[in-house]
Amino acid sequence: MDVVIPLGENDVDVIQRCINSCRKYIKNAKQIYIISYDEYLSLEDCTVLPEFMVEDTNFILKIDEDRNKWYVQQLIKLYAFTKIPKLTDDYLVVDADTIFCKPIEFINEEGKYYFQTGKISQDLISYFHHMNAMHPSLKSTGYNFIHHQMIFNKHRLQELFRLVEDYHDKKPFWRVFLENIKHYYYNGASEYQIYATFMYIHHPDKVLLRNLKYKQNVVQIDINEEYYWVNNHWVFRYLLLN
Repeated sequence: MDVVIPLGENDVDVIQRCINSCRKYIKNAKQIYIISYDEYLSLEDCTVLPEFMVEDTNFILKIDEDRNKWYVQQLIKLYAFTKIPKLTDDYLVVDADTIFCKPIEFINEEGKYYFQTGKISQDLISYFHHMNAMHPSLKSTGYNFIHHQMIFNKHRLQELFRLVEDYHDKKPFWRVFLENIKHYYYNGASEYQIYATFMYIHHPDKVLLRNLKYKQNVVQIDINEEYYWVNNHWVFRYLLLN
């Protein structure tokens, strides 16, 4: 199982710690690919690849540049298997500001996938509206699947793409994804919520739900084995420095 980590300029100061923690704690991790805004970045124990655009998204996303980048990064995670030669069929996506703290696996011996769950909050409503517009079968399952990492399978992604594209008269998945973002919501779409919901509804026999202990929005990274991973968003690192 390969690991894919999209990297923007805000997370350069933590990316090596993220890589090191993936190598140390993720069971069966093979290649680690960094999809970087700067392809000449020097990092250890990984392969750095240039950030790619699925297509020209700017003409669809009439929003500020930072939010545009956020949605494009979501598509990078979903389309990584189409752009990285020899990427394993199963690949783990990890947010660059996420640090693992103890051993963890994402596929069991029977080939079933672990998906982290959490409570539904009002902030997620826009995500549910978005994915339901992409396909009516993608409805809220009662679970929050957005937790800074997720295991993907390229064959299931291809199936998801076909499902959405067939429903929208063969319009490309990426375009349906972008055109259905409602910009009056600050958080208009979630790739993690879409994919995990698809798997839960269409392939329930391949899904294992879990609720591991982790901590998000930490101000300072502290490797604490009480948690399986911690998330150190750049905004909170900025607060520490100022």
